[in-house]
Amino acid sequence: MTQTNFSVRTGDGASIQLIRWGQSTGKPVLHWAHATGFSAKTYTPMLHKLLPHFDVHSWDMRGHGESRDAGNPKTFKGWKTYYNDLIAVLDQAEEPMWLAGHSIGATTSLAAAAQRPQKVKGLILIEPVLLDPKQGWALKLANWFGFANRIAMASAAARRRASFASHEEAFENYRNKKAFSTWSDEWLNAYVQHGFVAKGIDEVELACKPDWESLTFQHTEPDAVRWMKNPGCPIHILAAGKGSTFPVTAHARIQKRLPHARIEVLADATHFLPMEHTDLVVQRIREVVGV
Repeated sequence: MTQTNFSVRTGDGASIQLIRWGQSTGKPVLHWAHATGFSAKTYTPMLHKLLPHFDVHSWDMRGHGESRDAGNPKTFKGWKTYYNDLIAVLDQAEEPMWLAGHSIGATTSLAAAAQRPQKVKGLILIEPVLLDPKQGWALKLANWFGFANRIAMASAAARRRASFASHEEAFENYRNKKAFSTWSDEWLNAYVQHGFVAKGIDEVELACKPDWESLTFQHTEPDAVRWMKNPGCPIHILAAGKGSTFPVTAHARIQKRLPHARIEVLADATHFLPMEHTDLVVQRIREVVGV
């Protein structure tokens, strides 16, 4: 399979790296946006299944994967930075695209579509971070009083082990972690092989540095509704039944803002829904697009 790498220059001068998977023509163009701490290639097991049906593009968010050098804490303005980055991708795209994404990638896709509805054909959002007002206020208070770095996800990311002697050692380490217990070896291997880069001869390190991942979690969007406008296109949201970042308590509020959106909850899924229900995610994307 041919992969073409290209870059997009953002409004603040950062260089964001993207991949075009294959050289498909005449197929719907689909952009995939990954979750915090991952990269485009983490989702290789799923993207391969989309290739027969789509011209697939995917980015590495700034500070992640091949865009790791673009992660500058001094210019980071919270998730708005990611939103503006994806708007730059849309502005420079040759034609309107379908947007799909996981977690922050889903939220960013929705925020960008609200600003560039003419560049988006539809949205498939997997576990978007769309919190209810109570959760949002807790995050705002954490930022106001200066203890956002103590938020569980931010704190855990900051403590994450940054390097291993090899990809194999990293794989064995994560294979024993509860957080990855629902991942197949194929998915975990994709994360490890593409989430770590060589550092010297006998060491690999995380492409997304722990402090950048932690910073992203510290700025978790407390009120994504403020960025929302109905883009007037098909929207399908897949949410997990366990520990979702789009809890049931937030559904009515989002449905009011996006009346045509279809919300589907998978009772046995966790936030790692794409890894656990890969075929279903592919099926839903195909159904929404109609291919």
